[in-house]
Amino acid sequence: MTTLLSSGATYDAVDFADADLARQSADGSRFLECTFVNCNLDDVVLDNCRLVDCVLESVNATTLNARSSVWRDTRIVGGRVGALVAHGAKLTRVTVVGCKVDYLNLRGCELLELSLVDCTVGELDLASTKADATKFAGTSIETLRLADNAFESVDLSRAALSRIEGIAGLSGVTVSAVQLHELAPSLAEHLGINVTTLG
Repeated sequence: MTTLLSSGATYDAVDFADADLARQSADGSRFLECTFVNCNLDDVVLDNCRLVDCVLESVNATTLNARSSVWRDTRIVGGRVGALVAHGAKLTRVTVVGCKVDYLNLRGCELLELSLVDCTVGELDLASTKADATKFAGTSIETLRLADNAFESVDLSRAALSRIEGIAGLSGVTVSAVQLHELAPSLAEHLGINVTTLG
């Protein structure tokens, strides 16, 4: 099934089910209480969009563009996205559950009560991002990129972290004791601490 999207449109309580929306643009559109279920979102453009009280379930995309968009009270459940490019976006009370994202670009975003639960993320870019009351529970992050970010009450204690770039950006983050032990060599290097083994 192919459904057409339009730029600058308003979609109120529209159900997009099994829809092929590939390579379409909804730049500047508003989605209010809409659902996207089993949709193909390959190369869809949601730049400057507003999504309020929406649900995206089992959607798939190689690339999904949502630059400078606004997401509020919205859930994303299941599905796979190669690259979600949402830099400059504002996400408020957004929950992402059981998704796989190879590259999640949240650079320069404002995040409030964002939750990633049981997700798999290849690379998460949070450079220049402001985040508060944000958590990553049961989520695997291969590479976390930080720089010039401002965090308050960001909980990474239940995330599996493989690699962190820009360790100075961890200020304001909660980590577990195990994670702190694993981060110790990088923290020591960042602070210029020489560690020796007593023998």
